[in-house]
Amino acid sequence: MLTQKNDKEATSWPEEHTLPIMGPERLKELGSHLTWENMEKMIHPFAMPAEDFPPPSTPQGFSGYFSKSAAVLERLANLWPFHK
Repeated sequence: MLTQKNDKEATSWPEEHTLPIMGPERLKELGSHLTWENMEKMIHPFAMPAEDFPPPSTPQGFSGYFSKSAAVLERLANLWPFHK
């Protein structure tokens, strides 16, 4: 909250749009430490839902590239005279 009452901009800001700020005293409590559960509680409101992720897929360029290179290597192995 701004301390200048005569400023027009300060009086026009609605207070309900300000976020509460956690003071540093909460972090200094005796025995307080960051656990996996505490971290999940802090991060969960900002996490993207699983249904928003695109489905996993193999890029077309890679799938064709690796299948062709495997066929070329197989032909080279068959041409190698000492493979038998």
